[in-house]
Amino acid sequence: MGGRLTFPFGGYYHASKHAVEALSDALRYEVRPFGIDVSIIEPGLITTRFGATASATLAATTAADSPYRTSIAALEKSIRESYDSRMMTAGPERVARSIDNALTAPGRGAATS
Repeated sequence: MGGRLTFPFGGYYHASKHAVEALSDALRYEVRPFGIDVSIIEPGLITTRFGATASATLAATTAADSPYRTSIAALEKSIRESYDSRMMTAGPERVARSIDNALTAPGRGAATS
């Protein structure tokens, strides 16, 4: 999801996701002549400790007198609520199934990543 949507205060995180998208797109063209397919799995919110880690990182890296403190607090709350809401999250096993499906789909090339 972080390669498709960009949220405030996460530019470095989203930049890394966009980089994976670009690298995967280029690699797909480069290895296609060898019968190799390239797939990417783009999960959304997964029920792991990522939400808590992201919130803690925002809090720890924002000074109490920062002009962004109010915005950061709102973002922290949004992150917590999103991860706490089971309506918007999936478990890690769902990502594992998606990876398995990508690796075992009929008609795939010699290798898939």
